Amino acid sequence: MSQSQSQPIPTASEQTKPQITPLRLVLLADQDSLTRFGPVLRRLAVGLMDEVVDLSLVCLEPSQALDFVPSPPIRLITKSEQFEKFVSKTAANIERRVKVQMSKFHLYDKFFPQQHYERLVDILTDYKPTIVHAMSEKQIKLARYLSQKLDIPYVASLLTQNKNPSCLHDKHCRGIFPYHSGTVRDIRQANPEILQQVQWIPIGCHVSEKSSCFNHQSNSAQVFCCTYLKHNRGISQLINAVKRILNKGHKIELTIAGKGSAEHDYRQQVKQLDISSHVNFIPPITDMISVSDAYKVVLKEADIFVQPWPQKKWHPQMLEAMSIGNAVVACEEQHNDLLIDNKTALTFPFQDEDALTACLEKLVTDKESAKTLAENGQKHLRKHFLVSQMISELVKCYQMAVNPNES
Repeated sequence: MSQSQSQPIPTASEQTKPQITPLRLVLLADQDSLTRFGPVLRRLAVGLMDEVVDLSLVCLEPSQALDFVPSPPIRLITKSEQFEKFVSKTAANIERRVKVQMSKFHLYDKFFPQQHYERLVDILTDYKPTIVHAMSEKQIKLARYLSQKLDIPYVASLLTQNKNPSCLHDKHCRGIFPYHSGTVRDIRQANPEILQQVQWIPIGCHVSEKSSCFNHQSNSAQVFCCTYLKHNRGISQLINAVKRILNKGHKIELTIAGKGSAEHDYRQQVKQLDISSHVNFIPPITDMISVSDAYKVVLKEADIFVQPWPQKKWHPQMLEAMSIGNAVVACEEQHNDLLIDNKTALTFPFQDEDALTACLEKLVTDKESAKTLAENGQKHLRKHFLVSQMISELVKCYQMAVNPNES
């Protein structure tokens, strides 16, 4: 029998079956989006690397978060002027680091960004990407440009409560991923023609096996708050609540991590209330500790995490606090998939000092109730907010975008 006779003859369906396009992914990020993805950035990069043929991360501005990206195997593409300062030199192989050469005249690139966009296109062309992912709204413009130049689709994550993103009806955009389910519902209701394009993909985390809530040697309840130190953020009410609880004879210590224009005023408030020995101000956690799990390192020493103001964009602090097993007390929000009142958190109306005081006092005086709340939060995360689930859903959306005929 000849070699040609020994080969099976393909069926008609096999002959007409379209070629599957491999996933060669380009992630677009900046300092803000890398910070917001920060606690899971390394896990996201490593997890995606296991699922795609090739992975590049483009960041055209300096970010210390790039130190948390393993390169190699991830290819980092950034500007040459900040490259050596902000990218770790620990990797033995630097071939996975690519510099976008900038003009000698910085204002030229600032006012004519398309010039370095074109240089970026030249670089990416060699790697034959098949899909681009804008990691926040700020990267959508660049994603659209690269999509058109490279003739490939793009998807976009939304890190704010943005109900009308610029990519909404862009034919090159094949996926929109708001950070909470409420925005997904709003966009779908207003735009039923793109129902399948809008998906809720929760930002994932790794959940600790044990809860940190009242699992340490301190006699005082350790309360932690991460926030911008600005006025009208509910911080003043939080400080007053601690004073009221102390006046009742309960042991409580508050640590506020952050910086901002109102820091002096809050320090003065603490001094006037004579509770300086019970309230500590520290810099933002990521400014103090340059590791990918900075929040976990600090928050594991806390019992209670307080979010005193409603979030309008994605912040990782509450997710990380819940994952480590802090009992969460949070301002009521219209949309927040982490918060289920009296199950995963205790909630209170914004700037309602009496309600906030009652929530904190309940947890400080009933440690078993606080532990149960913290453990319920962890169970909720294991069900809906794991990194592995996030990566799995992202890969499915990438495949649908790149191979629409196969979905």
